[in-house]
Formats: sequence, C-alpha cells, structure tokens
Amino acid sequence: MKKIQKIFLLSFVLLINLLFLLGCSQNKMQEVIAPPDNSLQVHFLDVGQGDSILIQTPRRSENILIDGGPRDAGDKVVRYLQEHGVKKIDLLIATHPHEDHIGGLVKVLEAFPVKQIIDSGKKHTSHTYEKYLQLIVDKNIPLDVAPGQKINLVNGAQLDILGPMRYDYEDLNNYSVVSKLTYGKISFLFTGDMEKEAERDLRDKDLKANVLKIGHHGSRSSTSAHFLKQVAPKVAVISLGQGNDYGHPHAITLKKLAKIKAEIYRTDQKGTITVTTDGNNFEVTTEK
Repeated sequence: MKKIQKIFLLSFVLLINLLFLLGCSQNKMQEVIAPPDNSLQVHFLDVGQGDSILIQTPRRSENILIDGGPRDAGDKVVRYLQEHGVKKIDLLIATHPHEDHIGGLVKVLEAFPVKQIIDSGKKHTSHTYEKYLQLIVDKNIPLDVAPGQKINLVNGAQLDILGPMRYDYEDLNNYSVVSKLTYGKISFLFTGDMEKEAERDLRDKDLKANVLKIGHHGSRSSTSAHFLKQVAPKVAVISLGQGNDYGHPHAITLKKLAKIKAEIYRTDQKGTITVTTDGNNFEVTTEK
C-alpha cells in the first residue's frame, strides 16, 4: 500500500513540474522579442475597420503612433504598445478626425505620456473628437498642424509631413495627414484616408516608397492609377475590418495593385502586419 502511495505521490510531483514547465514555455512564446539594434519596425495594427500604425526606430529609441483605430480598439492598441516596450510616445499623428482613426487615441492619451502631436487641423463636432482635444489641453501636449515638417529620427531616419496641401476640400478624408518615413534605402508612405483629389495635389512631391499604406481602407475613391505609378510600391498594406459594411477593399483597387504587381497584405486576413528593415532590405511578418 505504501509503495502505491509513493508511486502516486511521485507521479503527482512530476505532473506539477511538467505543467509548470509548459506554463513557462507558453509565457516565453508570448514574449515580444526586440528586433536587432539597427532595425526599424513599422506595425500596422489590426484594429478592425480603422487605422493604427506604430513606428519604432532602432533600439526602440523613439515611438511614433499614427492614429488609434476606433473607440472599441483603444484597449487593444494600449496593450499592444505596452507589449512592445512603449512607455512614452514621442510623436502622435492624428491623420483626421473620423472616429475610426482617433477613437482609440482617447485610451492612448490616458495611458501614455505624449511629447508632441501632429494634427490635420481640421475640426469636427463629434463627442470623440471633443474628448480627444480635451485630453490634449488637460495634459498640455504641444500640438502642431501639418504639413511641411521634416522630423529627424535616430540612425538617420526621417519623417516628412507632406499633406494635406489645402484646406478647402469638401471631403474630410482629403484633410488626412500624409507622411513619408525614410530609413536608408527603404521608405514608407502613410496616407490616412486620403482620396484622389488630395492625391493629385501631392503630384509634385517625392512619393516613391517601398511600402504603401493604402488610403481609405482600399476604397475605390482612393489609390488612383497615376498615384500608384508615382509611389511604385513593392508592398501594399490595407487596414480594414473583416466583413465590413463598406465593401472594402474594392475590387477595382485590388485590380490596380495587381497590375503593378504589388504584394498585398490585409489586416482582415493577416491580423497585425509588421515590416522590419535595416535600411537596406525589409521583411514582412504577419500575426496570422
């Protein structure tokens, strides 16, 4: 009888140890591994029908957040930033005041110290926009209006604020802050919800980029053939919600991207999309 008890006790101890080791292994798998010291990362977060992009310069020296997705994605954005070592946001860009771009920024502003904000300068009457503005005032965060700024980042990286070029557009999407990130030979173009009219106004700018964030979630009102020819992207990222009510991305936009042989990545299919670059080459990894 004693022998059976000893065997049972030994088996129980081994089982507990095994479960502990499995738990440790699982936790290790969930840890976010920092990229090499000379690598810059751009994360296109899966926030459903909306936009949110995190830029982390080499050694995670600087954190730049472009938009925060809709209100219901705020907690997810905060959690993602925390998991990736973000303790402060050096620059926050609110491309334009639509809820699916600034809704989640309320939670972000509550959770992190923010050094500077760049805003389109276009006002809105929504409760979300008013809450966003009130937090900026309460926290006394410096706010600049785009465009024309050239922001020097570590390791020679640079962020150029290109648009909006005008302030008499009828459509709010065209007031989107447009920015271009360059690191060595690799560049990214971030377009918010910019549509064709604003694309034409940028025709004299250097828009060429390896990675293009497609405007307005792949809507047919954005991403003209002429604009794509200027940018000539190798990779096109579309941020959108699965089974959304707007028909995004539209077939005509996908057809244009296929015509220029751009590799398409969609957050509704791949989850969060991360581009890592050392300034000479880049690789794309996906959550799914």
